[in-house]
Amino acid sequence: MKNHILLSFILAGVILGFTATAHGYTKPNMSKAVPYTVEELNHGIFFDRGTVYMEIFVPNHLQSTPEQYAHTVIKAAWETLNKLSEQYPEEDLQVITVIAFASPHGVLADAVFAKDKMGSHGNKFEWLVNTIAGKMPPAEYYRVDNLWWELEEDYMIPDPEYKDCYIVDTDTLVPIIAKKLNIPLKMVHFPYAKFREYYKK
Repeated sequence: MKNHILLSFILAGVILGFTATAHGYTKPNMSKAVPYTVEELNHGIFFDRGTVYMEIFVPNHLQSTPEQYAHTVIKAAWETLNKLSEQYPEEDLQVITVIAFASPHGVLADAVFAKDKMGSHGNKFEWLVNTIAGKMPPAEYYRVDNLWWELEEDYMIPDPEYKDCYIVDTDTLVPIIAKKLNIPLKMVHFPYAKFREYYKK
């Protein structure tokens, strides 16, 4: 899996049932989290700060809700950062980013948990959780997503506007994907999904 740009929006913290802990940072309610598997996990000291990056996969994503995706990345962030902090005290781990996927590039939700309340990318916060907005995309979205990323390198053409740059030949690729998946052409487009900020503290 590749890194993805994190996306944002606000809902009252009471929904998550956050409570203060003796450690000085906030423990969330993770009761709606669903099973996941860990696809990637890296940790260490980056830019003088103990940092964790984690990617997880949600096997039964079509049976879950956006709120469950949010609770799942929260649980993964909370449990993993605290566990690794105990295992690697010398790294002084302070922040973790978790991204949940339904497919190699289909993001469901993401969370940043900063014990030191210093957030990330210059924005100070303790928790920032995003989840997919509105209705879940149909199963075809993820099938298109997988196939698009698998095939696109074979259908690159020179960009007419920028020298030495390339773009996807969608006129050729879209019909191929539609035929392979036996779906209408209108269901085939560059994979994307809308996200909203679920919680920020």
